[in-house]
Amino acid sequence: MRLKGRKNFSRVFETGGKAATKSLVMWNAAPPEGNVLPADRRMGLAVSRKAGGAVRRNRIKRILREAYRLNRFRLKDGAWFIVYPKAGCGLDSLAGAKKELLQAWERAGLLADPGAEPGRNGRKA
Repeated sequence: MRLKGRKNFSRVFETGGKAATKSLVMWNAAPPEGNVLPADRRMGLAVSRKAGGAVRRNRIKRILREAYRLNRFRLKDGAWFIVYPKAGCGLDSLAGAKKELLQAWERAGLLADPGAEPGRNGRKA
């Protein structure tokens, strides 16, 4: 579920589109051709020291990862993206992170079905 490695990050930064919200900047690209599964969705995080100290940066990353985990079913298949929180962003809660992430996905055109809600087991109803 995570986008890792310099090669993958460079590919998304160079070939991808860009979308921004009040607190986040996001780059997105399709995965490379080859052995990638259609439902392959990956998120990378780039949090600079301008966002705060180590404790603050790690909290931002934990909140964004959890917001992604709970809402990844809303993404189109094969979405690769990198999230960059802006300096001084106000992401202190899961609800705020979810709102910002969904807004960024919508602006980038990555939402598969905007009205879909998960069923009891986390799948679409």
